[in-house]
Amino acid sequence: MARRPRGDSPQYVDIHVGRRIRLRRKAARLSMEALAAHLAISHQQLQKYETGANRISVAFVYEIAAALHCPVEEFFEGLPQPAVAAAASRRTGGQLERFLASPGGADLMEAFVQLPGHLQRPLVAMAQASVAIQHPPDPDLDEKPSSAD
Repeated sequence: MARRPRGDSPQYVDIHVGRRIRLRRKAARLSMEALAAHLAISHQQLQKYETGANRISVAFVYEIAAALHCPVEEFFEGLPQPAVAAAASRRTGGQLERFLASPGGADLMEAFVQLPGHLQRPLVAMAQASVAIQHPPDPDLDEKPSSAD
């Protein structure tokens, strides 16, 4: 797997694992400062891990799990199996990962799937209309009939 170049947005896995760490920390009633001190890192660094802004090594995920007295697998619960995620990525051209990694993307997805279908359709139409207003189609880019036919 290729590394993410500097400046790229976080990947969905980074965000998911970070959120799960934050949830577990809060469930344990630990402050960010307390967990960071236990791990010998700054609370700012822990915050970057929890938001997915920085990637966490597997060894450090293991240390965090030990500090929070939970199995490592807990941080990965809810993620699709890698083969399923890879197939989805190929079908969507990476758009799904970009959506989930975008600010609010995962929250929007969670809320959207809980809505009944009759409410989902208008939201999709509204989003498509908003994109069309922001980026109207360029008539010069549309294919014109060829006179050579």
